[in-house]
Parts: sequence; structure tokens; C-alpha cells
Amino acid sequence: MKERTLISPKYATYGSAVVLSLLTLVVFAYSKDQGPESAVRRYHQAVLNQNSGELKKLETGSEDNSRQLPLLVGQLFGQSESISLGRVQKNGRRAYVDVIYRLSNERGIMALRFVVDKPDLKWQVQSDETVRLLSRMSQFE
Repeated sequence: MKERTLISPKYATYGSAVVLSLLTLVVFAYSKDQGPESAVRRYHQAVLNQNSGELKKLETGSEDNSRQLPLLVGQLFGQSESISLGRVQKNGRRAYVDVIYRLSNERGIMALRFVVDKPDLKWQVQSDETVRLLSRMSQFE
């Protein structure tokens, strides 16, 4: 007696390929907002929107530097014709994310290295370390 299958092998193969493709797309869509570069992107968006509640969620550090860093980023927004992500360097629960601000009127570029920590489940901009790096860089001017 001949066995009958519910789904032909040809359709099962196509179905498996579709399911795997969808699963891959979902994983990539979910993970795009998970890394340190995503925290820096969301930080810039919060500065642009002047959303202090979101900024508090996205950063750690002293009150002074938590006020100073958004002011600096806001000034760079105003002076830049484009902003792009540079190198991302991960080292365990700490990462360094370079952001390049191309200044308008051909005034050059400004690069700012953000220090991003992952104290628990989410990456956060470390304002104290970021401001400290910036002040060390500006000593060379």
C-alpha cells in the first residue's frame, strides 16, 4: 500500500525556506535597535527632539556632564550639514562609538567619540567618560 504524505517534499522545502527567511528578517529587524550604535542614534534623536525624559534613560553620569553633553550635541546639530556614524569598537560591556559631524560652509569635520556602557540590559551613553575624552582631545588644538 502506498503512503500518502500531507505535504509534498517540494512544497515542504519551499515552506521551510520562507519560514527561515522570515525568521531571519525578524531577528535583524529586532537587533538593529540593540547595539551601542543604536543607543548613540537614539541619544541624538532625543537631543534633537529636546526630550529630557528620554535622555535620562539613555545616559549615565554626573548631573553636570549630563547637562553639558546634550548642549554640545545640540550645537553640533546646528553647525552640521550631515552627521554619520564612524567606527564602533566593542570591548565587553563597554563600547566606543565615533560620530562624525560634517560642519556646514566647508568648515571641516568634528569627530566625537561616545563612550557607551551596558550596565544591565540596555546600552547607555556614559556622559562623564565622553566629556572626559572630548576635553583630552581638545587639549591638542
